[in-house]
Amino acid sequence: MLTGDNQRTTESIAQEIGIDGVYAELLIEFPQLISDLVYAKI
Repeated sequence: MLTGDNQRTTESIAQEIGIDGVYAELLIEFPQLISDLVYAKI
């Protein structure tokens, strides 16, 4: 999960929906950049 939300909120939500890996408190550009890089390799 990639988000700009704080770490505690992110971990709580991730646990509820079954996501193991979280990256929180990211700048708004980072999730989009990472997403673009992942989809460019598909």
